[in-house]
Amino acid sequence: MLRIGSTFVMAAGLAMFAGGCSEKEEPTPVEKYGKEIQSVRVMIFRDGTVTRALSNYRMTTGTLPTTEQGLKALTKRPKGMDANAWLGPYIDSAADYTDMWGNELHYRYPSETHPDKPQLYDLWSLGPDGKDGTDDDLLNHQYR
Repeated sequence: MLRIGSTFVMAAGLAMFAGGCSEKEEPTPVEKYGKEIQSVRVMIFRDGTVTRALSNYRMTTGTLPTTEQGLKALTKRPKGMDANAWLGPYIDSAADYTDMWGNELHYRYPSETHPDKPQLYDLWSLGPDGKDGTDDDLLNHQYR
């Protein structure tokens, strides 16, 4: 610190502080997750095809498909459902809920990940290894 008259100057300290405060740019999703992982995230989550289809299904039927009905309820009216309530198909085909590794996405409603939030569902990809419960699985709640 330098004293010039009644003013203290902390030039060196301020320079060091300013240099250390430079904002780091967040990596893009592709940089963070890789191209393959990011494309699956886009397909499944937030603005993805499956998420939109589930939202539309809920709007018209008043509920989400059960775990037993699964994502197939987005392409074909579930047995026992009122034909006037189901206004699908909400998605074109099973190919729309297949990840880039050729595996169908997994779906569970209500959510086991967040049992305290009855409006949520679990939606996940088995990832590149195709095995459930491994580190490369992609769960919708990991990215919200």
